[in-house]
Amino acid sequence: INYFISLRKENIQSSICILLIILFVMTAIIYIQGGLGGTGNLWIMAFPLIAYYLAEKPINYYIVFAHASVLMLLSFFMVMGYIESEFSWIKIRQTMIVYFVIILVSYLNESLKALYSKKMEESLGRMTTILDNLQDTYYRLDRGGNLVYVSSSINKILGYESEEVLKKEALFFEMSLKKRFIKELKKSEGFFNNFEFSLRNREGEKIPVLVNAQYILDDKENIVGIEGTVKEVQELKAAQAALYELTDYLDEQ
Repeated sequence: INYFISLRKENIQSSICILLIILFVMTAIIYIQGGLGGTGNLWIMAFPLIAYYLAEKPINYYIVFAHASVLMLLSFFMVMGYIESEFSWIKIRQTMIVYFVIILVSYLNESLKALYSKKMEESLGRMTTILDNLQDTYYRLDRGGNLVYVSSSINKILGYESEEVLKKEALFFEMSLKKRFIKELKKSEGFFNNFEFSLRNREGEKIPVLVNAQYILDDKENIVGIEGTVKEVQELKAAQAALYELTDYLDEQ
């Protein structure tokens, strides 16, 4: 079992195919000979499960189809008496019925997993599109405080692509700034709005931004990360400065 799991993780398809061919031959021979205590019919039922688990599409379908074809042929020879067998016609019939039910259930399980994976990818794609089209930039940190996601709108603020920022987090968060940010979030019990600081863009200019942040919690209320938004306020700062100048001028007058 450990070997099967390690093969699945490493996904070495050549080794998996060799293993399945060996199991293919072994289960066919055991089925003919009856197996230990007449359990040979039980061994063949495990083959489709192993094949669907280890091999990728469409290889697993081909192997299982070939295995089923060989077993049907062997069953026919056993029933007709061309091959001596410990199994009666009733047991052979029951074995083949259960075998094909297992194949059907395994196939449906694979189809449902593929459908679920497709739906998840579509949902993730829609969510990414929504986040990328937001005027504010969405970001996410893992439990260790490492940046794991930033929406593409960061390009409008810093001039960097999101992939560049993820590869070099210091473009987004300087270490001293991150420590201050996490400290402030902890002090505010996991939520704050309009935390103000500056980010440096591609040209080296400091861009004032407002950051919202909150803890991401799991089902057991454990902290698993941080998420929030970043909003550029350079134009707002310029407008405020102009307003202050106008106010000072009017006071002087």
